[in-house]
Amino acid sequence: MPYKFFGFIFLAFLYACGQNAEPTCDKNEIIPLLDTIIQSRMGLDEFQARYSYMNVTQIKNQDLPAKNNCEGYSFSTVKATYTHHEMKGELVINFYNNRLCNVAFVPQDSAQYLKVLCEKSQICLENQSEMFKNKALIRKGNLEEKGFAVIWEDNCLMKELNDYITRCS
Repeated sequence: MPYKFFGFIFLAFLYACGQNAEPTCDKNEIIPLLDTIIQSRMGLDEFQARYSYMNVTQIKNQDLPAKNNCEGYSFSTVKATYTHHEMKGELVINFYNNRLCNVAFVPQDSAQYLKVLCEKSQICLENQSEMFKNKALIRKGNLEEKGFAVIWEDNCLMKELNDYITRCS
């Protein structure tokens, strides 16, 4: 009897640990960023066409040529006005090699937004700095010129970008 009990506890522990584990990477998988409205892997042109009502403005575009056995890459950033859960703010959206890799929402009222985000999306970041949901890493952060933001990331694309920077810097 004690072995069955401990076996059950062990299985429950493994299941609980797996619930917040980092998602596995499928290079073709589309990951919902900012609920299901915006999805990773979308190209910049497609994003601008689909979300033109957001007043999308390109703020940065960087293309690096191939060098030292490293392929070239592009990194673009756009911003857009946006309302999420009836909270006004600004989106800052980054594209790596013409694939949407992360979205940052900069709310006008960060404390209220964290409460609403927890209530309506079950994304509770008031007492923690990050979590995984629907295979996206969601974290609190600060954008240099913007301040507080909640950031949704396609973890696989961000890993690909970081690996490229490490390998080719």
